[in-house]
Amino acid sequence: MKLSSNTIKVLQNFAGINQNIVVNKDAGVLKTVSEAKNIMACAKIEDTIGATFGIYDLNEFLSAINLVSNPDFTFSDSYIEVNSENAKHGIRYFCANPEILTYPKKDITNPAYEVALKLSQDNINAIKKAASVFGFETVSLTKQSDSSDIVAKVIDANNKSSNAYRLIVGTLDVASSFSFDFMINNLKLLPGDYTLSLSSKFISRWESEFTPAVTYWVALESTSTYSK
Repeated sequence: MKLSSNTIKVLQNFAGINQNIVVNKDAGVLKTVSEAKNIMACAKIEDTIGATFGIYDLNEFLSAINLVSNPDFTFSDSYIEVNSENAKHGIRYFCANPEILTYPKKDITNPAYEVALKLSQDNINAIKKAASVFGFETVSLTKQSDSSDIVAKVIDANNKSSNAYRLIVGTLDVASSFSFDFMINNLKLLPGDYTLSLSSKFISRWESEFTPAVTYWVALESTSTYSK
């Protein structure tokens, strides 16, 4: 069988979250979780894999399949056969025991999300560019009780008098105030626009508005605050 370009795209993205992955033949999705358990992701895939197996080093696997032109895959629980279209060259790649790998063993129980907004790829790019310019690691999504604007601030969390970048990313017509803080390096997202949901339980959910359909859950920093 062939793997779709969207499935390959998801695997490449997930390799940046965790080099381990376990594929479940019955799920119809790919899932991953970071070693620190502060990022989890789930993507619907269009391919039917037909086997349950683990891969210890996903980056190595992705590099290996690039050795084969127009690869065709045969999956089993023990190994993966990757052959070229003309069968002149190929790879047998052995799978890892899922018991030794880090992967999501259960789904996240979503809390109540008090805040929801659309976050465009342009805004995400602007936030990451500002972080690179200033060398800062934190973005704070803030709203004051006397304003409807949701503002993304790229800041030095350890120096409140440092330079800062601000960008209005949405509005919310309620009297609540909040400061939801992220480590920018935890935003390991596929490019595109997202619906972002934020919870006072210090968790965020990023739902893609593109194909492949992928959802990320990213932990907020303990410095986050929320008040009604």
